[in-house]
Parts: sequence; C-alpha cells; structure tokens
Amino acid sequence: MKKIYLGPIENSNDVFYIFKNVLKLSNSSNVNFEEGRVFDFQGFEIVETVEESDIVFFPYNISSLKSKYLTLVAEYKEVAKRNNKKLIVSACGDLADKVAVDDCILLKNSIYAYSMRKNEICIPAFSEDLGLSEDVVFRNKAPMPVIGFCGWAGFNNNWLYVKYCVKILTLMAKGVLDKNIIYRIPGLYFRRKIIGIIKKNPFMVSNFIIRNSYSGHKKTILLDPVKARSEFIQNVKDSDFVLAPKGDGNFSNRFYETLSMGRIPVIIDTSVVLPLQNFIDYNKFIVITPIKSINKIDEQILEIYNSMSANDYLNMQHEALRTYRELLNPVSFFNFFFNTLIDTHDA
Repeated sequence: MKKIYLGPIENSNDVFYIFKNVLKLSNSSNVNFEEGRVFDFQGFEIVETVEESDIVFFPYNISSLKSKYLTLVAEYKEVAKRNNKKLIVSACGDLADKVAVDDCILLKNSIYAYSMRKNEICIPAFSEDLGLSEDVVFRNKAPMPVIGFCGWAGFNNNWLYVKYCVKILTLMAKGVLDKNIIYRIPGLYFRRKIIGIIKKNPFMVSNFIIRNSYSGHKKTILLDPVKARSEFIQNVKDSDFVLAPKGDGNFSNRFYETLSMGRIPVIIDTSVVLPLQNFIDYNKFIVITPIKSINKIDEQILEIYNSMSANDYLNMQHEALRTYRELLNPVSFFNFFFNTLIDTHDA
C-alpha cells in the first residue's frame, strides 16, 4: 500500500475526488447525482509527513486553472525534489487538456493524442457506477440493433442554434490551416450528426431522448433531476449500442456509465486517449469510428453487429462490464494505478 503525503488542506471543495471520502470532506459540487459517485478508494494510506511517504500528491484538482494552485504546485515540486519523491498532480474536467505541468506525473481525463506529453496519464472520468444500484441484465441479439442516446442534442430557441452554427463554422474555417482543430469541435456537433445518420438507417432501431440543455449540472438542467436520471439509465438498459462521443472535453462520462451497465459505447476518434490503452484491448467491447469515416458510422455498427453470433454478442457485453469493473471503475483504476502503474511511469 502506497503512503501518500498531501500536505495541509485549505480548500476542501477543490480536493481531488479520490481523497474526499478518506478525509471525510463535504461535497458542495453543482453536479447532479453526486451521491452516486461515492467510492471507497483503496491502495493508499495518507501520512502526516513527507519523510514517511512514498509519493507526494498535490491534493487539489487544478483543471480550473486557478493561478493560486499553479503557484502552489511549484512549492510541492520543491518538496518532492528535496525529499526524492515522485509528485502526482491531477487536472480533471473539460479544461484539463490545456493544463501543462512538468516534473510530475500529471493525471488527466481529457487528453488529445496529438498533444499528449510523456508525463501525462489518462484516467477515467469520475462517473457513477450504474451497476452498483441497477441490475445488469445482458441483452440477447435481435434482428436489428438498438442504438441509444439520452442527453443534450437540441436547442431551446433559434438564437442558441444560430450561435452554435457560427461557432462550428468558425472552427471548421480554422481547420483549413490547422488539421487538429476538427478534434476540438464541441461534442454537441458529433452527437447531432451521428443521431441524424442513425435515424435514416432502416436497419437499426433509434432509441433517442433529445434534450435541449445539459442535464448533468444543476445550473443547466431543465427537468426534474430524478426523472432525468431515471430516463437516462433506462435508455442505456434498453439499447445495444450507446452513442458516447466527446463533450466539451475530449472524454465522456456516458462512455463509462455505458460500460458499467454492460452495454457497448460508440465513440468518435477525436484524437482520443483512453485509460490504460496499452493494457486494455478496447476493440473487444467498444466501437470507435475514425473521424473521417463518421458519415459511415451506421454501416460500421451494422457490420460489427451482423458479424457476431448470439454468443459473440453476449461475450462482448460481458467483456465491457468485466473490464469496467476490474480496471475502469474509479476504485479499480486507482487500485491498479497505485499498485502497478505508478511504479512503471516517470515524471
């Protein structure tokens, strides 16, 4: 078990999530359904002094880019260097890919492969393990696959739609000079495009619940949170494949929630980096479509589905759930991280 030095905690709101339960800190997040994200993290012990530790862990999530934390990181670097310890820093959230910190192991849930730095490690999003509260029932193979999505893919009014169009067109224009800009187009674009393609295909069943705002945050949800969550979970249960392209960051909570129910997530390769991709064969249980082939995503899903026997399809679902529970659930991931991964990775 790794011994971790965190140092003094001054602001509990921004403490990295794996330590909140251990330190018995309250959570004042604006995110809905936070009660579904309480995990018993193991594999480490928090110690009082840096001398008795194996690792120095900066206690705050710095993805908010707050200058005070970036300044404080420099102090932690000195402490780690002076005591010959590895330093770990976390930057999670939609802005994570913009954070660059040297002389540490930097944990991120949003990374673009084309700009990934050697000291960065991709970690799973801090999402709810739906299998803890819901019965996981695997689906039998039917004549046509059911493609599911429940979430933000519409607009409240025409003005918001016009603003969205201007933003997308501006980014695409910039993409003429920078080929990587296309990867940074907001996920709303990819959701709407894929949904439109799937709806037109007569050989698959569309199971879409389209909302006009983001339903995962108290400031933007437009319906009862309990009803919203219930509809989302049922949509995953009733689907064979679940559309889970990136959001504003280059990751998706829906991706992990889908796996936690033994369903098959469908993502677009937006220069994506997945956790433990050198250890996990994701092709066994997800569908990932090259961004240049997005117009044929329906054909790709059908080809995969139709090529499988009934047992193959059941095995794919089992593999999705097994991998999630053993390596991608927040607890299992950090158990692997502290027991194995950290010893093979340098700052």
